[in-house]
Amino acid sequence: MAEAAEEAPKKEKKEEKKCETAGGLRWLITYADMITLLLGVFIILVGSSSIETKKFKEMSSAFSRVFSIFKGGGGEKLEIREKKKPVLEKSGYRIPGVTVPKQRFIEQIEKGFKEEVTEGKVVIMPTEEAIRVSFQDRLFFKKGSDQIVFGSEKTLSKIENLLFSTNDHIIIEAHTDQSQPEKFRSNWELAARRATALLSILTKNLTAKGIDLLEFEKRFEVVAFADTELAVPSDPLSYKNNRVDIVIKYE
Repeated sequence: MAEAAEEAPKKEKKEEKKCETAGGLRWLITYADMITLLLGVFIILVGSSSIETKKFKEMSSAFSRVFSIFKGGGGEKLEIREKKKPVLEKSGYRIPGVTVPKQRFIEQIEKGFKEEVTEGKVVIMPTEEAIRVSFQDRLFFKKGSDQIVFGSEKTLSKIENLLFSTNDHIIIEAHTDQSQPEKFRSNWELAARRATALLSILTKNLTAKGIDLLEFEKRFEVVAFADTELAVPSDPLSYKNNRVDIVIKYE
């Protein structure tokens, strides 16, 4: 009986010790959960710096469903607002990548040449990289001639104002149709003379206004395309192919 009595307390002590050990290890479950959650957070923080927004949205949504660590956990998607570049939203134009100052610059050009655009003598074509203002040759030249005509002063004055308002690189391109010019050996010569004639009259007026001509001319480029880039390819003799384009390349 005495031996049985001694064995009973020993069993109770063993069972008590066993229970204490199991209860003491329960904190590991909580700790493991916390480590798992932290691991998920660090994976997202590291990965989000080098992945696309779309993929990040998908990944964050998946983690939110599993760990419920994002706003709207339990399956809701994490809202991410992308920073968008300002765009021009005016009369049919929408140009991604064009900054606000450039948008206003385009609007000023449209307003300045509104009359010529309405008459079909000027076409304004803005893009992300540049703005092209295409002038019909009849605004400056007679057919097959490189002499600036009387009456073009108003349009030339507008072009001067346009060039004053920018420090960007400017290209003057001269284009012709495929008809053979009477006074020149080729359309290449006619186009080259027209482009240089326009630059010459512009720089002459600028000098009279006290503009530093040397610095101004550094921003210019004169190009003759002749009949290699027709505005109306289906009609090589169309008057619309005879034009002078001023291209302002955004810096």
